Amino acid sequence: MKSQLQLVVNPAIIEEFLTIMRELLGIPEELLKKWKHRFSSHHADEVAVRQRLALSRDPKDNVFLEVAAAGKVDFLITNDLDLLEINEADKRQLKFHILTPEQFLASLANQSGSQ
Repeated sequence: MKSQLQLVVNPAIIEEFLTIMRELLGIPEELLKKWKHRFSSHHADEVAVRQRLALSRDPKDNVFLEVAAAGKVDFLITNDLDLLEINEADKRQLKFHILTPEQFLASLANQSGSQ
C-alpha cells in the first residue's frame, strides 16, 4: 500500500502561512500570490472546521488542531511547542498524532523498513 501526503488547510491557516512567509522569510508579494494560488488549488485540501478545540496554550494554534480533526489526518506535523507540548490526556482525545518533522520522517523510515 502506497502512502500519500496531502496538505490540509483552511483560510485561517493559509493566511498564517502567508504572513510567516512575508514577515519572517521576506518572500516578495508576487511570489506570495503564487503560493496563495497553490494553497487554494489542487495542491491542498481545504476543509471546513466542524468542531472547536481549546487544547493549546496559545489559542491561535487551536485552528491547526481543528483543521487536522476536520481533515481526518493521521499526523499534524509542526515545530510549534504550544502544539507539541499539549498534555498527554488531551492528546489522547485526538484521532491524529502531533509530531515534529524529524519525528514524522523517522516514522516514515521505520514504516518503510518494516515492509
